[in-house]
Amino acid sequence: MRRAIVMDLPAEPVSDFYGYDRGAPVDRLYIDAFLARHANRIHGHVAEIKDNTYARRFAAGHLSGVTVIDIDPNNPEATLIADLCQPLSLPAGTFDCIICTQTLQFLTEPATALDNMRNALRPGGTLLLAAPALSRISCGAPDSDLWRVTPSGLKHLLTHWPGPVTVTGHGNLATCLAFLTGYAAGELPSEKLTAPDDPRFPLLSCAAATLFTH
Repeated sequence: MRRAIVMDLPAEPVSDFYGYDRGAPVDRLYIDAFLARHANRIHGHVAEIKDNTYARRFAAGHLSGVTVIDIDPNNPEATLIADLCQPLSLPAGTFDCIICTQTLQFLTEPATALDNMRNALRPGGTLLLAAPALSRISCGAPDSDLWRVTPSGLKHLLTHWPGPVTVTGHGNLATCLAFLTGYAAGELPSEKLTAPDDPRFPLLSCAAATLFTH
């Protein structure tokens, strides 16, 4: 007979909004660190999805312009209304950097969207992409939440990118459990947040993909 194991597992999260109501969500800590590492790529004409928060915060060089892309015409911060999954919906060869965080999971055609963003970059430009490897279903758009992307899956999507690509996974078992449960980053012991990334338990998949200059 198998021995029953009693575990104190919660039936409901402590936060139903990723931990925003308790502080900074755990995944945002990893996104911040990723963008800080690649801040030298955030310069010139930068595009960002939905708002310009990260472009303004992490730009290491002069910003000649920031374009905010959204499919929602009711977004007051959007300066370009476009469907990333619609080929050629973005202006070709325009941006020095595109910041696309926590968006890929909502796109019906992620490979097409990546091609579209690649076409919108100038030679030498960089796509900085972050996507969930693990997350609760979206609070605001559950029917549009389609995918989770592992680091290996992100590498596969970027197989034919014409230039250097670096893909990394971030997270560990403790931060994955905390994020799913709804705890904010500030509620975790510092040693859990600073522990090495565990490839078995990625919370976030990130890619820095740069176009060849010629």
